[in-house]
Amino acid sequence: MPSVSPYVTIEEWEASAAAQRAAARGVARLIADTLRHQFPGAAYLVLTSDPEHEPAAQLFPHSIRDETGAALYDFEDHLMPPVEHGTPLSAAWWDLSPRDPFDLRLILRCLHTAGAVFDTYPPDLHTDGDPVDESLPCLLLSSTARPAPFHQENDATASERLLRPYSPPAGSTARHGKAARDS
Repeated sequence: MPSVSPYVTIEEWEASAAAQRAAARGVARLIADTLRHQFPGAAYLVLTSDPEHEPAAQLFPHSIRDETGAALYDFEDHLMPPVEHGTPLSAAWWDLSPRDPFDLRLILRCLHTAGAVFDTYPPDLHTDGDPVDESLPCLLLSSTARPAPFHQENDATASERLLRPYSPPAGSTARHGKAARDS
């Protein structure tokens, strides 16, 4: 009878990390599809990060915007539009509510603390109400969205952890990062 090792092999650990990254991409796709259902024309979920908070509580949803940067929803409002019960979209939210911004914030923070990396909202789409002198993390909600250039020079695995449920348009890929990162 073979002995049971108290150790996890590096191969098992890497397989588990790959499965976690795949699951995170699936959750990001759920968020994107839900928000596009609730807000037709949505292209970006814009986030803010407050370094004054502990790492697990730094990320906040800021707004949902279309491809021109126009705000479709501000997270100062409370409930988001409903998602029909009994649909695959609503079922995927399990016991959380796709209408509740606090549930969305919880999921985003879990993704962030698990190591997920978000795109950066394009600076040319910033509005007067955006935090000044700050790059804003974002989640691309549609293929019409384009991220700012992706730069994580100090983190070799960041592109593997990048949450990008939809790729930017082919013409913007050259300006905004490598296509390999978009798959």
